[in-house]
Amino acid sequence: MNTDVTILIPTFNRGNLIERAILSSLKQSYKSEIIVCDHGSTDNTQEICSKYLDKITYIKRQKDYGIHFCELEALLASKTKYIHFCFDDDWMHYKFIEECIKLM
Repeated sequence: MNTDVTILIPTFNRGNLIERAILSSLKQSYKSEIIVCDHGSTDNTQEICSKYLDKITYIKRQKDYGIHFCELEALLASKTKYIHFCFDDDWMHYKFIEECIKLM
């Protein structure tokens, strides 16, 4: 994907919320790379994310080392100039990234 923005979504046991964050990221008017980093979820988070593997990068760790390691792993996987953290319980207006880029 040719973009300069990555949307990073760290998650842990948020199967009931993660799809909303993924969908709001996919619907952005400014095309972005999307990375979901799951650190040891034991609920249906992986099942939800697997529906979007053709559109997102999904990193699954077996053990939870905490939110900061999850964020760092997602950050290190990104290859773009800009990043935006969209947490697993967040939703973004479809023009959010586009408007942020105008300010960069």
